[in-house]
Amino acid sequence: MKILICTFSFPYIDGNVFDSRFVYSEAKGYANNGADVTVLTPHFPGAPELENNEKGLTVRRFPYFLPKSLQKARSPGKPLYNPASLLALLQLPVLCLIFSIRIIQHARKADIIHAQWTLTAFLSLPAKWITGKPLVVTARGSDIRLLLNRH
Repeated sequence: MKILICTFSFPYIDGNVFDSRFVYSEAKGYANNGADVTVLTPHFPGAPELENNEKGLTVRRFPYFLPKSLQKARSPGKPLYNPASLLALLQLPVLCLIFSIRIIQHARKADIIHAQWTLTAFLSLPAKWITGKPLVVTARGSDIRLLLNRH
């Protein structure tokens, strides 16, 4: 079985970036049980675009802004929903559009699309509709807190 995991953050262990370790645990668990797992996540400075360090687990970090040195929307340790600068805020729509396109590209080779958080589920819908692949969503506590704490 081929699983495409879509997430806005994923650890880069060799770079001492441990954001979303729980997503890593899930991906590794799927791979340890025989699945071929591809994690699709935005690139951030210092991280490789492709990692194949573990059997059955591939991490693809896609660039969303050129030059890559100006990518600011996704930075380790900083939540996407709280942009650190005006440039980061302006890059968010571009990041979402590129992410959705990348999901469509990679979903063609997957059996299941697994979206982490509700925003990635929303971005995965076109891939579900175009490819007909099943979409599994894991809504996290931060999704619910963001919705409940809006005034």
